[in-house]
Amino acid sequence: LKDSQFELIHFPEEHIKILLKETQGQTPMRPSAHDVISAFFLKRAAKEWNRPGDQLSMSSAFDFRRILGRDWPTYFGNAVQGARVELE
Repeated sequence: LKDSQFELIHFPEEHIKILLKETQGQTPMRPSAHDVISAFFLKRAAKEWNRPGDQLSMSSAFDFRRILGRDWPTYFGNAVQGARVELE
């Protein structure tokens, strides 16, 4: 951790509401607060760390139950899996 950098960022509820409003109509899914905060950090990282010629990608645990429709109370199982996306 000697070379690590840490930054504490506070997200006021009003800022999250603005981010959620900006995503309305851009996707058929209903983004969560977690979705927009993750996208915010990804865009920030892309701007700060991406150099010409680099391939930027993001990996994260993703809960596929919302997409698969398996969020009913009687569902027993785990639909969390690693997901990776490469950005241009």
